[in-house]
Amino acid sequence: MPKIYSLKKFTPIVYPQVGSTCVEQSFATARTILEAKNLGWTDKQKITSLYFSPYYIYYRNKFVDDVNCTNGLNVEEAAKDVLKNGFAPLADVEYPNYYPFTKEALCIEKNGTDYPPSMQEDESDASKYKIDEIYTVTTLQQLKTALAAGMPIAVILFPPPSFSKAKTDLWTPLLTEKLDRSIMAHAVLAIGYDDIKYGGCIEIMNSWGDTWGNKGFVSIKYKDYAKFFVGGYAFYLKTKNPVKNNPTVIQPNVPSKKDNVPSKRDNDNSAPTLREAVTPTTINVKRGYGNGVTKFNNSELIKAFKK
Repeated sequence: MPKIYSLKKFTPIVYPQVGSTCVEQSFATARTILEAKNLGWTDKQKITSLYFSPYYIYYRNKFVDDVNCTNGLNVEEAAKDVLKNGFAPLADVEYPNYYPFTKEALCIEKNGTDYPPSMQEDESDASKYKIDEIYTVTTLQQLKTALAAGMPIAVILFPPPSFSKAKTDLWTPLLTEKLDRSIMAHAVLAIGYDDIKYGGCIEIMNSWGDTWGNKGFVSIKYKDYAKFFVGGYAFYLKTKNPVKNNPTVIQPNVPSKKDNVPSKRDNDNSAPTLREAVTPTTINVKRGYGNGVTKFNNSELIKAFKK
């Protein structure tokens, strides 16, 4: 394996999760990275337009009594679902009326009881974005092997208090902090490793916005990763880049926006209009874990989808 490997150039704009949606956020972002890698895209705004929907994954896999995204998901069951059924684009589900494009979060707006505008329609689109395999990862060596093969990995940790307060490129837990499995687990995305930097570290992308860590990313020394992380799921997609393999192909298979297609949403008086929906705003996001609140300005995200 190489001493250094990173998928960071294929990552989209970081935006904070709403409620306890870390599993679906990490899954959706992993699929976005795979699509960008497959297309050979490194422009962050173009990659952001590929984003897949966290809410689609949540709604299909939530617990019966979870009506506002507070209980989280069973990560194994969610992995089985996306492997079998695929991923719906953010452009088809959240865009343009719901968070992260407006302040209206689907988990709260729909109270976890309704799905806009058509699950059947989005299931059909999601089937176009299946992946080939998901591998369980339990050891640091397996994690590095999967990353070196180009697989983003949704990894699970039990974060001590210092993790929430990370503000630099390196998160170092306090000497007094120990693994505590009684607290709520958290899912993040492993996107790279470096055998040299900090004496060896894993790079992760979190779903708490760009005010956490180093603009949403952080490095974790191998020894600290081994202490607080308990494995995860590696997402694999065969390389099948239509642009590179066939120069005559101009338009790759990317998600389409449905805001111009008539739907139940057009008759929903509670939903904002398209003009209102794409107006940039700063949102105070309740991210769920530890009751944290993150400020998120969605102007760059909106710009990526308006193109």
